Amino acid sequence: MHSSGEAVVEFENVTISYSRGYPVLSDVSLKIFEGESVFVLGPNGGGKTTMLRTVMGLLKPDKGVVRLFGKEVSRFRDWWRIGYVPQNVVSIFEKIPASVQELLSSGSVRGRCMKPVEALNLVGVEEPEKILRKRISDLSGGNLQKVMLALALINNPELLLLDEPTVYV
Repeated sequence: MHSSGEAVVEFENVTISYSRGYPVLSDVSLKIFEGESVFVLGPNGGGKTTMLRTVMGLLKPDKGVVRLFGKEVSRFRDWWRIGYVPQNVVSIFEKIPASVQELLSSGSVRGRCMKPVEALNLVGVEEPEKILRKRISDLSGGNLQKVMLALALINNPELLLLDEPTVYV
């Protein structure tokens, strides 16, 4: 349990609807505490990605409150505490001209992070020194997924959110 006893993630009576007014999530309440592993399973269109995007503050609930480490998401500022890998990493990063080294360095918080090569080793990248020099747009889907996981882990986050983590496995 979290040292203060508060939930790491909390949904309190959360409802989210898209344009048609049909709720994707309806009156969802849950608490996730430090040390817990939670897997959300369901059909396509069942609200799994919506739930993660709401935790990340990318979607605002129609009703209810979402908290991270005891703070409402809209007031949360310690984003280094969270590692996130979105579902569609290929479409997000396919046109970025940066190298893997530049991407991993840009996401690191001084004093908290591991070195880029350590993060790549942690996620099982073969020959991480070579991958560091490659452009993100030149990576295979599997290596891009590993690089994104390394980016999510580089700051030793307290909360790791993975959307469709086995897509390239």
